[in-house]
Amino acid sequence: QEFCQREWKVLPRYRVRRRKEGFVAFVSAAGHKAEGRGRTKKEAEEDAARRLYLAIKEKTNGGAALLAPPRM
Repeated sequence: QEFCQREWKVLPRYRVRRRKEGFVAFVSAAGHKAEGRGRTKKEAEEDAARRLYLAIKEKTNGGAALLAPPRM
């Protein structure tokens, strides 16, 4: 969340669903998306946020490239 606010001035949006084994969270920010899982809503949201950050970092060559929201 802090990363998205700092880099793009937007807040990530979360959707959480209950599953038998816990929760699944979907997060999106500036056209990027990720999914996370956890025993609690908070764990699922944190996992989704971590996965989103890692996916963005990977797409930008370890953070070396200038981070910008993808063009739509």
